[in-house]
Amino acid sequence: MKVTLRRKQLSDGRQSLFLDYYHRGKRRYEYLGIYLTGDKQGDKEKLQLAQNIRSKRELEAVSGEFGFETKFKQEANLYEFLERFAETKPKRIGIYRQVKRHLLNFTQKDVLRFSDVTPFFLEQWKAYLLTVITSNTARGLFSCLNQVMKQAVKQKIISKNPFLEVEPPKALNIKRDFLTKDEIQRLAQTACAKPEVKRAFLFACFCGLRIGDIRRLTWENIQDNAIHITQEKTREPLYIPLNQTALQLIGERGEPDAKVFNLPSDAVLSVVMQTWVAQAGITKKVTFHTSRHSFACLALENGVDIFTVSKLLGHSRLETTLVYSKILDSKKIEAVNKLPEIEVI
Repeated sequence: MKVTLRRKQLSDGRQSLFLDYYHRGKRRYEYLGIYLTGDKQGDKEKLQLAQNIRSKRELEAVSGEFGFETKFKQEANLYEFLERFAETKPKRIGIYRQVKRHLLNFTQKDVLRFSDVTPFFLEQWKAYLLTVITSNTARGLFSCLNQVMKQAVKQKIISKNPFLEVEPPKALNIKRDFLTKDEIQRLAQTACAKPEVKRAFLFACFCGLRIGDIRRLTWENIQDNAIHITQEKTREPLYIPLNQTALQLIGERGEPDAKVFNLPSDAVLSVVMQTWVAQAGITKKVTFHTSRHSFACLALENGVDIFTVSKLLGHSRLETTLVYSKILDSKKIEAVNKLPEIEVI
């Protein structure tokens, strides 16, 4: 590492002092904000100060404290680093790509430098996330980016993780409504303004697919009475056998690349769902995603073990599926508490 003190002539006659760093073919400049004005004694003192700074910088560079290479690394594109990091976590690559997508939507820039990710930046990104996704999902994405920045510290790209100064979004206990077998039957017997929505929702109650995967589902994904698909969210392969009700709902087979369901936009879908559910006399808050919760709870209620349900849902962690078991436990407690009391003597 070579650090040289240089001068730049300014139009007003002054000379600006700066340091010229050169290392392994790369050059960087640091302007010191010190100016020579022609005053012999004053300029002598300023030159001495600049030389002291130069010596200090050179010592820092040798000891690795200044980190010439690190300064260049901090200007690298975080998105590229995030993609490479995600590839080392194949089971969670979809989640890391969600992180990237939300960062792109927030910054509206194709390049995000490591030096841009400050505690203030993270506070702003957290506020943005909480306006577009749930607190729990935001917390998960926050955690993923934190892991990326920890890796950046290990690789000496940054000296300190900015997440150390920021509180993650709070985890909330979210109530997950699900439909009982009788409520699903009521929906099946109730007319819907868009029959395709009805068919897709009921089908999802018997397979547990997310709305994104339902939209992407083609006939090529259905082979030997089972779904074979790579999940959009996690990029993990998923295999789900279909029972007779599910097979009846998908109807006559089409071309391999044809969509099994042709659903309207999310906005239209939401309105259609609300109207249909209300006409069925169901007062629960039901969205398309309720079908996934219903599938999980019905499977557990009918004796399917928690490990198998977890695999059918495509969960990467069993803890995620245990939420449904807790829901059923609370329902059992509620049912027992409704039993009549008797006086014992």
